Amino acid sequence: MGGRRRQEGFTLMELMIVVAIVGILASLAVFMFTRHVAKAKSSEVPAMFAELKLRQQQFHLENEEYLSTGSSDTDFFPTAAPPGSSAQTFDLTTSDVPPAPQDTKYPGPSWQTLRINPDKTQLYCVYVSRAGAGGDATNVGSTASAAPFNLGGSLDVPAINWFYILASCDFDGDGDTSTYFTLSDTEGTIVANSGE
Repeated sequence: MGGRRRQEGFTLMELMIVVAIVGILASLAVFMFTRHVAKAKSSEVPAMFAELKLRQQQFHLENEEYLSTGSSDTDFFPTAAPPGSSAQTFDLTTSDVPPAPQDTKYPGPSWQTLRINPDKTQLYCVYVSRAGAGGDATNVGSTASAAPFNLGGSLDVPAINWFYILASCDFDGDGDTSTYFTLSDTEGTIVANSGE
């Protein structure tokens, strides 16, 4: 019984097939993870818009007006610019103080005046809300002038008290931001008007 012994192990072709399969699976995993992270980041904007709208409506019920959280379309909070691809952490109860309301009748930081209470303290975007009286375009900033309040080339603000909310985001960290806005009289519509 001196036959040939069979060699055990993998051939080069078998190893190449295994490496190719592992490479395909790894690239799919990276793609799915990246897509999942992007989806989680972008879900922040509707949630924050809902929180800001709710607080603006409550404030309006108590004071018969809405409150601007900043003095311009670029007076964002938590920071002046959206963080690149990573979340920023903030704490409304400590040193991370949002801008004061534009209306001097309401002292203190605007997010605290509105009682904004986001469900998380890490945000990928920065936010500002601008408000005004019905028919008054004084607080309409450059972003709103170019899009939601510009109808047929002329500025058209609502006849009733109004507010709009802007979010500026840089989800992928490349420095190109996307700006999202929503209006007080819309049904949760979020419109992206520039960016990534």
